[in-house]
Amino acid sequence: MIKIRPFKLLVFALIALVVGFAALWWRYKVFLEQPVNLSQERIFVVPQGSGDAKIISLLAEAKIISNQWFMRYFIESEGFSRKLQYGNFVLRPGMRPHDLAEALTRTGKYFERKVNISAGLNIFEIAERLHEARIADKQTFLTLAQERVFVADLGLPSHSIEGYIAPGSYHFKPSATPDEVISEMHRKFLKNWSELVAKNRGKYEQYIAQGYGDHELLTLASMVEKEAVKEREKAVIFRVFLNRLRLKMPLQSDPTCVYPPKVLGEKPSPARCRDKSSDYSTYVLPALPPGPITSIGHSTLDAVFSPYDGIDAHKLLYFVGKSDGSQRHYFSKSYAEHQHAIRYYLKKEKIKPPRGTTQP
Repeated sequence: MIKIRPFKLLVFALIALVVGFAALWWRYKVFLEQPVNLSQERIFVVPQGSGDAKIISLLAEAKIISNQWFMRYFIESEGFSRKLQYGNFVLRPGMRPHDLAEALTRTGKYFERKVNISAGLNIFEIAERLHEARIADKQTFLTLAQERVFVADLGLPSHSIEGYIAPGSYHFKPSATPDEVISEMHRKFLKNWSELVAKNRGKYEQYIAQGYGDHELLTLASMVEKEAVKEREKAVIFRVFLNRLRLKMPLQSDPTCVYPPKVLGEKPSPARCRDKSSDYSTYVLPALPPGPITSIGHSTLDAVFSPYDGIDAHKLLYFVGKSDGSQRHYFSKSYAEHQHAIRYYLKKEKIKPPRGTTQP
C-alpha cells in the first residue's frame, strides 16, 4: 500500500483548490461577457422595498440571469450594492450583467413616459398599449387588474378594474409600478364619475330607485361605448337598452359576445354569441353581464344621465348598423321592422327602405 505523506496531500489539495478557483473565475468571466437572457425588449418590475438580494432573486426567477451568485458578487464588488432602485425598468436584448446593473440604478434619469388611452379600449388592449409605451409589463398589469384582493381594495364591486379606469392622456415616471398606474387611472375615473353624479343628482336617484346602481349603469354605458360610433346615437342606444331591461328582454349586444377576447380585436360571430359557457354574452344571459366590457368615455357617461327622450323613445327596442358608410344605425320598435332593416341594410336586398319608426 502506497503511503502519501501529509505534505504531498497538502500540495494536492492546494493544486485542486487553485484549479477549482481558476475554473470558477473563468466561468464568472464568461458570465460577465455573455448577454443576459432577453430575446426581446421587456419591462422588469421591481417592487418597492426590494433589497439587492430580492432584486437578484427576481432576475433569476424571470430567467434573465443564469447565476444569481455571480450577479450578487458582481453587484457588491463593483459598487452597485444599495444603488439598485425599485420601479419599472426597460431591459433590452444584448445587455450584459454590467449593463443590467446600470439600468437598475437609473430611476429618475429618464423623462416621464406618455400614453394615450382611448375610450372603448378594454383592459387587454390597455395592457398592450402600456407595454408598448414601456410603462408596465402587460402580463403583470393584467394579472393585477383582475386580482380580486387588489380590486376589492380599490372599493370596486367587481372582479376586475374594467370600466373603472378613465380614458385620457397619462404621464408616468419610469419608476411607476403597475398598481400605481392603475390607481392613477382609477382616481381620474372616480373624479369624473363623482362630478357627473353630483351634477345629475335627481336622475341618479331615479336610477337607484329603479335598482340601477353605479355598477349596473357603468356596465350599460360600456356596452353603449362599444355599440355607438356617432356621439348623437349614444343616448338613443342607452334608451334602447333601458327599454329592453324594462320588458325583461335579452339585451343581445354583439360586443358582449367577445368579452373577454380570445385575441385582441376579435369580432363577434353567431357561434361566439350563442356560446352558453360565456359569462358575458347577452345573447345567453337574460339581463346584464357581470360587469363593464370596456373603458368609458366622458360623452358616453353623459348619455347615461340624458337618455333619448324624443318621439317613440320608450318604444325603441332594436337597432342595426346601416352599412352605408354613415356609421349610423336604424332604430325599430318591432321585431318585424328590425328584420326588414336587416334585409335592407345588411343583406342589401332590393326592397323598400324600412318604415314605421321615427328615427332619432
